[in-house]
Amino acid sequence: FYLGETRGDPIKAGAYSKDFTYKDVANFSNLVYISKYYYEIQLDSPMSVDISSIQGEDFALELVSEGDFVAGSEYYQKTDQYSTRIPKKKLLPGKYELQVTIPRFGGKLNLEINGKIVDGIVLGDTKDSPIDIGLVGVDTDYVTTFDTSDYFDDKKGTAKNYRGDVYHKFELASTIDVEVT
Repeated sequence: FYLGETRGDPIKAGAYSKDFTYKDVANFSNLVYISKYYYEIQLDSPMSVDISSIQGEDFALELVSEGDFVAGSEYYQKTDQYSTRIPKKKLLPGKYELQVTIPRFGGKLNLEINGKIVDGIVLGDTKDSPIDIGLVGVDTDYVTTFDTSDYFDDKKGTAKNYRGDVYHKFELASTIDVEVT
């Protein structure tokens, strides 16, 4: 097997702690036995990452962390050609695997990965920085709403959950029933 053809031997796209752009071109026109191609990306800082395959080929992209699905690709039109991309996604530091599904009849992959540092972690963004509701008693009524796309997805997401997680903490004044919806 060649580099990138197996999950155990991915192409190392690099380790990044500041803004970056990574580009790679791979030609799969004459290969019929490969169905996936793998890249590894190491983020050392929280980043907003955008991944795309331009030039109109029908590649599917999937971002995975520790075996968990993080984000999948969508198709869009760019200068009269259809391309594939994973739109900007806020990611916490860690190792990520990009799985590229190759079209049935191959093609040319023009991969571009752009990362931009995200300044700081906002309150409620991680388990280490929860929003403190304070002491909760029988008469406490705490109601709030969030646009969770402004938060990181600390649990890495599932196919049904692309939004970020918002953490809260509170202390009970006594034993009571708590309803969270």
